Amino acid sequence: MLDPPGAPENRTVSTLFRDLPKSTIDAVYAAGRRLEVDAGEFFCRQGAPATSFHVLLKGRAKLTQVTEDGHQVLVRFLGPGDCCGIIAAHEGSEYQASVEAVEPSAVLSWDRDTLKLLLQRHPDFALNALGVLAEQCQAWQRRYREVTTARVEQRVALTLLRLARQAGRKVEAGVLIALPLSREDLAEMTGTTLYTVSRILSRWEQTGFVELGRRRVVITDGHALMTIAEDGEVQPNPTSSGC
Repeated sequence: MLDPPGAPENRTVSTLFRDLPKSTIDAVYAAGRRLEVDAGEFFCRQGAPATSFHVLLKGRAKLTQVTEDGHQVLVRFLGPGDCCGIIAAHEGSEYQASVEAVEPSAVLSWDRDTLKLLLQRHPDFALNALGVLAEQCQAWQRRYREVTTARVEQRVALTLLRLARQAGRKVEAGVLIALPLSREDLAEMTGTTLYTVSRILSRWEQTGFVELGRRRVVITDGHALMTIAEDGEVQPNPTSSGC
């Protein structure tokens, strides 16, 4: 389904448009296509020609990669303002990952020719796009350091805290990660096994750090998880619900 470009209230949702003059934002939006995407639909597929650049306006999506041995890995979740497919600006490139909506979403998209024209005509927009690319590279580097140097409990704590910052919602027990998050997802995101993640989460639930449900995680003691993320030791406090 194809709709007109996004409404003005959505125009500051992404760092892609940070500090741009209204005339530039108007021109960039007018050149894009606003697409409504149902849950389960893809707007990037790994290995396909990279023909479009996207920014998520609303909803949630997940970015996955298939490894050389055929194993699918959940890399991260995307929320409003996140971008994917900037590699489309480079002729002959392919998408390095797939992006699938996990709930009804809206994206603003530009094909390669339009994107290149906008980058040439609006140097301030080009600088922001370069900033988005730099942020994504830094995020990949941080994740690589986590997987290669951090203990598994640190990685799980860091991932839960990162998801809470991205999609956390305050509830009576603490902070609900408002994503359809399974233990398999956490295992993929932290580079460990389902058994190990299940064992860690079960222990944290027993000590009052988290509450678990089907594809649901509530952080009930954020201070404890932050201590673990910093490679510290914490004492169980089953009555704590601070985050």
